[in-house]
Amino acid sequence: MKKRIIAILSCILAISMVGTNFAAPSIQGGNQNSGQTGRSGGGGGSRSGGGSRSRSSSRGSSSTGTSGGTKTGTKTTGTNTQASTTTTGFFGALDNGHATVPAPGSETTGLPEKVVASINSINEGGSISEATGLKEFAEYKAVGKTLALITTDAQGKISDVPTKVRIYVPNMVEGKDIKVIAYANITGNWAPTEVFGINHQDKTLDTSINGSSTICVVYK
Repeated sequence: MKKRIIAILSCILAISMVGTNFAAPSIQGGNQNSGQTGRSGGGGGSRSGGGSRSRSSSRGSSSTGTSGGTKTGTKTTGTNTQASTTTTGFFGALDNGHATVPAPGSETTGLPEKVVASINSINEGGSISEATGLKEFAEYKAVGKTLALITTDAQGKISDVPTKVRIYVPNMVEGKDIKVIAYANITGNWAPTEVFGINHQDKTLDTSINGSSTICVVYK
């Protein structure tokens, strides 16, 4: 009887141990798969998604900056172009004459301080008569800025020879009394110069200079 009871207990114990061995791998395997799936899918997806968004945002900022710079450059260029078209300029010498403009920044080099002050006054909108001493031009105003010109010979040397030149005057308005005054280095004085012709359609004016001069187109 005792042997039979022992044999039954042994069988129960063996069956219990077999059930435990089958259950353990199932639970452990489920935890590993679940954990790996969570880290790989969630973590990997998060890193990939976050990185992608970060790079995309970076490209967007860079593109916006470049575009902004281009627009600013365009506006600045547009402004410069507009400003240059309202400035009196040298068109060319006439009758086989020779003339040129001095190097930028040297327009007043070597001139007396009083003359430089008068040129600056004109360019800042000051009174023409007070700046030049020409009382007959009290009612006149400058058309744009002053323009420095130099007459030369065929070899490019400064030549004190009266030379006809054509000036581009974009601000010139038809119906106004237009004249030209000039400071000539050879005389050291401001004086009116002869106007040979005016073309309102082309916005040009023909006058005469002698040697190194600073001219100003005026109107009333």
